[in-house]
Amino acid sequence: MKTPLGEDLPGPNPTDREKRGTKHHVLTDQREIPLSVVVTSANAHDMKSAAKILDNIVIVKRRRPVLRRRTTKSVP
Repeated sequence: MKTPLGEDLPGPNPTDREKRGTKHHVLTDQREIPLSVVVTSANAHDMKSAAKILDNIVIVKRRRPVLRRRTTKSVP
């Protein structure tokens, strides 16, 4: 289709095109140990995935080791 001046119509708006690929959102602690990982599509908004990242945090609490006392058996 032609414009009134005989020029070709411009292509689609580059901001409306779907992007291919994925984004990897990784939340780490200060030692760069990953706490949460979320994979989204490339055209997903970052703020929409922020809630998912925070909801997926996995905190593993280490149990303290049980200290056992050695009992000395008296030998008769």
